[in-house]
Amino acid sequence: MAKQLNRFEIRRQAEDTFEKVAREWHQVNEARWVEVHSNDVIRSLERDVFPKIGALPIAEIDAPTVFELLRGVEKRGTGETARRIRQRIAAVHTFAIASGRAENNPAALVVGAMAPMIKGRQPAITDLEEARQIIRDVDATPGHAVTKLAIRLLALTAVRPGVICSTPGMELPQGETLTANLGRTAFGAHGILRGSRDSGRLGAPELCEE
Repeated sequence: MAKQLNRFEIRRQAEDTFEKVAREWHQVNEARWVEVHSNDVIRSLERDVFPKIGALPIAEIDAPTVFELLRGVEKRGTGETARRIRQRIAAVHTFAIASGRAENNPAALVVGAMAPMIKGRQPAITDLEEARQIIRDVDATPGHAVTKLAIRLLALTAVRPGVICSTPGMELPQGETLTANLGRTAFGAHGILRGSRDSGRLGAPELCEE
Protein backbone atom coordinates (compact mmCIF):
# COMPACT_ATOMS: atom_id res chain seq x y z
CA MET A 1 0.00 0.00 0.00
CA ALA A 2 2.81 2.42 0.89
CA LYS A 3 4.51 1.81 -2.45
CA GLN A 4 1.25 2.39 -4.30
CA LEU A 5 0.70 5.68 -2.47
CA ASN A 6 4.26 6.72 -3.22
CA ARG A 7 3.84 5.97 -6.94
CA PHE A 8 0.54 7.90 -6.93
CA GLU A 9 2.18 10.90 -5.30
CA ILE A 10 5.06 10.86 -7.79
CA ARG A 11 2.63 10.67 -10.71
CA ARG A 12 0.48 13.47 -9.27
CA GLN A 13 3.48 15.76 -8.81
CA ALA A 14 4.60 15.08 -12.38
CA GLU A 15 1.15 16.06 -13.64
CA ASP A 16 1.06 19.28 -11.60
CA THR A 17 3.35 21.23 -13.89
CA PHE A 18 3.96 24.92 -13.43
CA GLU A 19 1.94 25.77 -16.54
CA LYS A 20 -1.04 23.70 -15.40
CA VAL A 21 -1.10 25.31 -11.96
CA ALA A 22 -0.45 28.79 -13.40
CA ARG A 23 -3.39 28.54 -15.80
CA GLU A 24 -5.59 27.37 -12.94
CA TRP A 25 -4.41 30.31 -10.81
CA HIS A 26 -5.12 32.69 -13.69
CA GLN A 27 -8.61 31.27 -14.20
CA VAL A 28 -9.41 31.67 -10.49
CA ASN A 29 -8.31 35.31 -10.46
CA GLU A 30 -9.43 36.63 -13.85
CA ALA A 31 -12.96 37.35 -12.58
CA ARG A 32 -11.55 40.14 -10.37
CA TRP A 33 -9.26 41.57 -13.05
CA VAL A 34 -10.16 43.77 -15.98
CA GLU A 35 -9.67 42.12 -19.36
CA VAL A 36 -6.57 44.13 -20.28
CA HIS A 37 -4.75 43.15 -17.08
CA SER A 38 -5.86 39.53 -17.33
CA ASN A 39 -4.53 39.28 -20.89
CA ASP A 40 -1.27 40.94 -19.91
CA VAL A 41 -0.70 38.43 -17.09
CA ILE A 42 -1.25 35.31 -19.18
CA ARG A 43 0.70 36.69 -22.16
CA SER A 44 3.72 37.44 -19.97
CA LEU A 45 3.66 33.89 -18.63
CA GLU A 46 3.27 32.41 -22.11
CA ARG A 47 6.09 34.54 -23.49
CA ASP A 48 8.71 34.42 -20.73
CA VAL A 49 7.85 31.65 -18.26
CA PHE A 50 6.12 28.63 -19.81
CA PRO A 51 8.85 28.03 -22.44
CA LYS A 52 11.42 27.81 -19.60
CA ILE A 53 9.68 26.11 -16.67
CA GLY A 54 6.13 25.44 -17.82
CA ALA A 55 6.68 21.69 -18.22
CA LEU A 56 8.45 21.25 -14.85
CA PRO A 57 6.57 19.83 -11.84
CA ILE A 58 5.88 22.91 -9.72
CA ALA A 59 7.02 21.13 -6.56
CA GLU A 60 10.49 20.64 -8.06
CA ILE A 61 11.16 24.21 -9.18
CA ASP A 62 13.91 25.77 -7.08
CA ALA A 63 15.25 29.28 -6.56
CA PRO A 64 18.24 28.95 -8.95
CA THR A 65 15.86 27.90 -11.76
CA VAL A 66 13.63 30.92 -11.18
CA PHE A 67 16.62 33.23 -10.84
CA GLU A 68 18.10 32.04 -14.15
CA LEU A 69 14.77 32.69 -15.88
CA LEU A 70 14.53 36.21 -14.44
CA ARG A 71 18.13 37.02 -15.30
CA GLY A 72 17.35 36.20 -18.91
CA VAL A 73 14.51 38.73 -18.87
CA GLU A 74 16.70 41.35 -17.17
CA LYS A 75 19.40 40.94 -19.83
CA ARG A 76 16.91 42.16 -22.42
CA GLY A 77 16.94 45.47 -20.57
CA THR A 78 13.45 44.96 -19.15
CA GLY A 79 14.03 45.04 -15.40
CA GLU A 80 10.51 46.16 -14.57
CA THR A 81 9.07 43.29 -16.62
CA ALA A 82 11.33 40.84 -14.75
CA ARG A 83 9.99 42.11 -11.44
CA ARG A 84 6.38 41.71 -12.52
CA ILE A 85 7.10 38.20 -13.77
CA ARG A 86 8.72 37.32 -10.43
CA GLN A 87 5.61 38.54 -8.63
CA ARG A 88 3.42 36.36 -10.85
CA ILE A 89 5.61 33.28 -10.39
CA ALA A 90 5.47 33.88 -6.63
CA ALA A 91 1.68 34.18 -6.74
CA VAL A 92 1.40 30.90 -8.65
CA HIS A 93 3.57 29.16 -6.07
CA THR A 94 1.51 30.62 -3.23
CA PHE A 95 -1.57 29.17 -4.92
CA ALA A 96 0.20 25.82 -5.31
CA ILE A 97 1.20 25.76 -1.63
CA ALA A 98 -2.36 26.58 -0.54
CA SER A 99 -3.73 23.78 -2.72
CA GLY A 100 -1.22 21.21 -1.48
CA ARG A 101 0.91 20.95 -4.62
CA ALA A 102 4.10 22.67 -3.44
CA GLU A 103 5.87 23.29 -0.16
CA ASN A 104 8.00 26.35 -0.87
CA ASN A 105 8.01 29.52 -2.91
CA PRO A 106 11.33 29.88 -4.76
CA ALA A 107 10.30 33.18 -6.35
CA ALA A 108 10.10 34.74 -2.89
CA LEU A 109 13.77 33.88 -2.27
CA VAL A 110 15.28 35.67 -5.27
CA VAL A 111 14.06 39.22 -4.65
CA GLY A 112 17.33 40.42 -3.14
CA ALA A 113 19.39 38.81 -5.91
CA MET A 114 17.70 40.66 -8.76
CA ALA A 115 19.33 43.63 -10.43
CA PRO A 116 18.39 46.90 -8.67
CA MET A 117 16.06 49.24 -10.47
CA ILE A 118 17.91 52.37 -11.53
CA LYS A 119 15.40 55.11 -12.14
CA GLY A 120 16.53 58.13 -14.06
CA ARG A 121 15.32 61.62 -13.37
CA GLN A 122 11.92 62.49 -14.76
CA PRO A 123 11.73 66.22 -14.20
CA ALA A 124 8.27 67.72 -14.36
CA ILE A 125 7.52 70.83 -16.38
CA THR A 126 6.36 73.48 -13.95
CA ASP A 127 6.40 76.45 -16.27
CA LEU A 128 3.04 77.07 -17.96
CA GLU A 129 4.57 78.48 -21.14
CA GLU A 130 6.79 75.41 -21.53
CA ALA A 131 3.73 73.19 -21.17
CA ARG A 132 1.91 75.21 -23.81
CA GLN A 133 4.92 74.90 -26.12
CA ILE A 134 4.75 71.10 -25.87
CA ILE A 135 1.13 71.20 -27.03
CA ARG A 136 2.07 73.51 -29.91
CA ASP A 137 4.93 71.19 -30.89
CA VAL A 138 2.56 68.21 -30.89
CA ASP A 139 0.09 70.11 -33.05
CA ALA A 140 2.86 70.96 -35.51
CA THR A 141 4.03 67.35 -35.78
CA PRO A 142 2.50 65.28 -38.62
CA GLY A 143 0.05 62.78 -37.15
CA HIS A 144 -3.53 61.60 -36.98
CA ALA A 145 -5.96 64.22 -35.70
CA VAL A 146 -7.40 61.77 -33.15
CA THR A 147 -3.91 61.13 -31.74
CA LYS A 148 -3.33 64.86 -31.32
CA LEU A 149 -6.69 65.30 -29.60
CA ALA A 150 -5.91 62.40 -27.28
CA ILE A 151 -2.58 63.96 -26.28
CA ARG A 152 -4.29 67.27 -25.62
CA LEU A 153 -6.91 65.55 -23.47
CA LEU A 154 -4.19 63.82 -21.45
CA ALA A 155 -2.51 67.19 -20.87
CA LEU A 156 -5.77 68.71 -19.65
CA THR A 157 -6.74 65.85 -17.35
CA ALA A 158 -3.26 64.73 -16.16
CA VAL A 159 -4.09 61.02 -16.14
CA ARG A 160 -2.52 57.96 -17.75
CA PRO A 161 -3.56 56.95 -21.29
CA GLY A 162 -5.08 53.69 -20.03
CA VAL A 163 -7.41 55.62 -17.72
CA ILE A 164 -8.84 57.61 -20.61
CA CYS A 165 -9.27 54.53 -22.81
CA SER A 166 -10.96 52.48 -20.07
CA THR A 167 -13.35 55.24 -18.98
CA PRO A 168 -16.90 54.16 -19.93
CA GLY A 169 -19.76 56.45 -20.81
CA MET A 170 -17.82 59.69 -20.87
CA GLU A 171 -20.12 62.66 -21.34
CA LEU A 172 -18.40 65.83 -22.42
CA PRO A 173 -20.92 68.64 -22.94
CA GLN A 174 -19.72 71.51 -25.10
CA GLY A 175 -17.81 74.00 -22.96
CA GLU A 176 -18.53 72.24 -19.69
CA THR A 177 -16.14 70.98 -17.02
CA LEU A 178 -15.41 67.28 -17.50
CA THR A 179 -16.51 64.90 -14.76
CA ALA A 180 -16.59 61.19 -15.62
CA ASN A 181 -16.40 57.83 -13.91
CA LEU A 182 -13.06 56.13 -14.40
CA GLY A 183 -12.84 52.63 -15.79
CA ARG A 184 -11.95 49.80 -13.46
CA THR A 185 -8.38 49.27 -12.33
CA ALA A 186 -6.85 45.80 -12.43
CA PHE A 187 -8.80 44.92 -9.28
CA GLY A 188 -12.05 46.66 -10.14
CA ALA A 189 -11.70 49.91 -8.22
CA HIS A 190 -13.44 53.00 -9.59
CA GLY A 191 -12.74 56.70 -9.35
CA ILE A 192 -13.64 60.10 -10.74
CA LEU A 193 -11.90 61.89 -13.60
CA ARG A 194 -12.05 65.67 -13.56
CA GLY A 195 -10.72 68.03 -16.21
CA SER A 196 -10.79 71.65 -17.24
CA ARG A 197 -13.47 73.34 -19.34
CA ASP A 198 -11.33 72.86 -22.47
CA SER A 199 -11.35 69.07 -22.00
CA GLY A 200 -15.07 69.14 -22.78
CA ARG A 201 -14.41 70.46 -26.28
CA LEU A 202 -12.24 67.60 -27.55
CA GLY A 203 -14.84 65.06 -28.61
CA ALA A 204 -13.22 62.46 -26.29
CA PRO A 205 -15.71 59.59 -26.85
CA GLU A 206 -14.05 58.98 -30.22
CA LEU A 207 -10.48 59.06 -28.94
CA CYS A 208 -10.24 55.43 -27.87
CA GLU A 209 -12.52 53.74 -30.34
CA GLU A 210 -11.00 50.86 -32.31
